[in-house]
Amino acid sequence: MGYEIPVQCSPSEIIVQIAEKLRAAGFRVDQSFNLQLASQMNANCKCPYHGTSNCTCQVTVLLVYDAARNPPLTLLIHGYESQCLILILDNPATNPDLQANVLESLFQLDFAPETDMA
Repeated sequence: MGYEIPVQCSPSEIIVQIAEKLRAAGFRVDQSFNLQLASQMNANCKCPYHGTSNCTCQVTVLLVYDAARNPPLTLLIHGYESQCLILILDNPATNPDLQANVLESLFQLDFAPETDMA
């Protein structure tokens, strides 16, 4: 079963937080896709949400491996501005312990957006 975790945080902030937290917990994290980088290759691509080529949407795929090098857990992070959805994709080849350990690490994150305390 896959999971969806909605968060109030910019995609760029949450991607960094997730990768740092999972690496600190002993996982290997590889980024396999980044929409912002991919869209730079096609300047004529217009965002379906904004109708412009200057899109701030983000889709990133992270592959999370355990020390035993079992098949990875796939995290898809999709967001725009300060809205994000973390999707843990269902893959029967992924070790259930890996999924449980990653979920435990994710729920230790502070998903609140940073604000200025002026």
